Formats: sequence, C-alpha cells, structure tokens
Amino acid sequence: MRLSTIRTLVAGLAATVVLTAIVTWVAPMFLGHPVDGIAGTARMLGMGTSFGPLVHFLFGIVVLPLIFTRILARVLPGPFPFRGLQWGLLLWLLAELVVMPAAGAGRFHAAAGGAPAALWSLVAHLLYGLVLGVFLKPRTRARDLVEMRESMGSVAWKDL
Repeated sequence: MRLSTIRTLVAGLAATVVLTAIVTWVAPMFLGHPVDGIAGTARMLGMGTSFGPLVHFLFGIVVLPLIFTRILARVLPGPFPFRGLQWGLLLWLLAELVVMPAAGAGRFHAAAGGAPAALWSLVAHLLYGLVLGVFLKPRTRARDLVEMRESMGSVAWKDL
C-alpha cells in the first residue's frame, strides 16, 4: 500500500501542530518554565535561532512523515494508529538519546528540566505519532463494507 504524498504532508502538518502546541503551551504550564526546544535545535545545528522553526516544521511536516509512510509503516506491526504510536516512541528515544544531548540538554533532559521535561517530550512525541497514524489509516471503501455485509450472512447490518 502506498499512501499519497499530499495525504502524508497533511498528516505531518496536523501532527506537527499538535506537538508544537503541547511543547509551546501545555508543557510550560506544568513545568513552570518555557520550553525552547525549537531554538535549541537550531543552535545545535549551528544555525541562528530564526532557523529553528524552519527546521522544526520541515522535519515535522515533510521528512519524518515521509520516513514513516515510505519505510516504517510497512514494517511496524498493528493498525496504523498503533504504528504511529510506535513511530512516536522511536522519535522520542532518538530525541532523548541523540538530539537532546547534542543540544546540551543531556540525556532525558537531565540538564533541562529532568524527568518532568522528558515525560512531556514523550507525551508530545506519542501524540505526534498517533495523529500521523490516525490521519494515514487506510480508508474503508464502500465495496469493502458491502463485502463485509455479505460475508456476515444472518447478522443484522444495523448491529454494526
């Protein structure tokens, strides 16, 4: 199964908006301080902080969703929402073990908020993956519903 690139990019946009909203508005309410991950990523890459949002949205909308749909969605087990959760978990682990230490925050945010910050990062990445999975879940076609109805025999259609 090959998902369309447009659908993948729309899913990436929706997932990135959710992740960005959590990191920008929700997590700071619970952590008691602003989260500056986007600017931190730009600093890590040796770019000015104005490039942070560009990198964040480029990866969130384009690069990571295309990796998911072209490679990982084919090999991860389970329904698409669960595959998305797995992808979110993989992204979180990558962020906590590679990206955050390179950005100076330490593993699992040791130098930037500790366990609470790592937990909010996990929540944001899991929701990112879940939104991708829900948006990219294969659609049920009308003919599939008809075949399902015919195969059910005596079971009442209205009971579905």
